[in-house]
Amino acid sequence: MNVKYTLILLLLLSSRVLLSQDTQATFRVMFYNVENYFDIRNDSLKNDDEFTPGGLRKWDYFRFRKKQQNISKVIAGVGEEHLPAIIGLCEVENDSCLIALTRYAALKHLGYRFLITDSPDERGINVALLYQRDQFKVLSNKEINVSGFRDYKPTRNILYVKGQTLTMDSLHVFVVHLPSRSSGKKQSDAYRAHVIDRFISVIDSLNIHEKDPNIIVMGDFNTGPEEVVLDQFRKGTGLSLLRHKQKGFGTYKYRGEWETIDHFFVSSALLNQSGHMSLKKESSTIYAPAFLLKPDEVYNGEKIFRTYSGYRYEGGFSDHLPIFFDVELKWNERNAEY
Repeated sequence: MNVKYTLILLLLLSSRVLLSQDTQATFRVMFYNVENYFDIRNDSLKNDDEFTPGGLRKWDYFRFRKKQQNISKVIAGVGEEHLPAIIGLCEVENDSCLIALTRYAALKHLGYRFLITDSPDERGINVALLYQRDQFKVLSNKEINVSGFRDYKPTRNILYVKGQTLTMDSLHVFVVHLPSRSSGKKQSDAYRAHVIDRFISVIDSLNIHEKDPNIIVMGDFNTGPEEVVLDQFRKGTGLSLLRHKQKGFGTYKYRGEWETIDHFFVSSALLNQSGHMSLKKESSTIYAPAFLLKPDEVYNGEKIFRTYSGYRYEGGFSDHLPIFFDVELKWNERNAEY
C-alpha cells in the first residue's frame, strides 16, 4: 500500500478511537407519586383493609394488574427519548408490588431493580427507588426514620441511596414523602417542619464527609414551592429547587386549583456546567400527556385521571402527575471501569 494512503488511514483510525473515548450520555431522573399502589393481601399490622377484594374499594387482582400496567405506561412515556436511569416512587405498599411491576408488567423487559423502605406509616405505604443497573451502580442504602413528633401518627421514612454513575462519580439520592395536609395546614406544617429539620441534619453530615457532593432530593413534599417549609429546606441545605416546565398545570389538582407539590432539589455540584455531571438547563418537566388527564366537569378545564374518584373505580393512573429532569454525563472511556 502507498505510504501516503497508509498514513491517512492511520490518522482516520486514531481520530475515531479518540472520539469514541470521549463519551456523553443523558441520565434521566423521574419521580412519581403513584397513589395507593397496594397489593390485594390484607396485612394484619397495617390499616390496608380497604385495598383488599372484600374491602370498600373491592381491590382485586384485575385492578391491581391494571394499576401495574398504568404505571408501566407512564414510565415508558417519560422514557420515550431517554429511559429514566432512576425513578423515585411514593405510596407503594411493599416489595411485592414492585416485584410485580418490574418482573411481570410491561417493565419486565427494561431491567429495573428496586429498593424500598419499611416505614412505620399506619397505612403501610412507603417510598422506593427503581434504577437501571447499567446506569446507576448502588453502593449503599439506608432509610431514615423521621417520625416521633409530639403525638402525631408515624410518617414515611426517607430513602437514601448512594450510587455511582457512568462518570465514576458518586451520586446521593433521597426519596421523600412528607406528611400530608389531612390534619389541617397549621398542624401539618409543624410536622413537615420537624421532618425537614431532621433531613437538614442528614444533608449537613453528608456535606461534612464529602466535598461538593452530587445530591438529588425528590419527592412529594405536600407543599408548594413558595411556602415556608421548602424555603426552610433550601436555606438549611444550600440545595436548589428546580422549577418545572409546564404552563397551566401543577402536579396535583385540589378543588379546581392546580398546585405543584412534587419537587426536585439538586446540589451546586450538579449545577456546575464544567463537571462530569451537569444539570441540563430548564429540563425539569411535569409530564402531562393527554392519557393522564380527563375533562373536569365540576371546575372546568382538565383534571388528573385517577384510579378512584372517591370510592368509585375509574381505572386511571394516580392523583399526581410525574416529573422528570435530565443530567448530562461526560466521561472518558480510557479512565472508566464501571
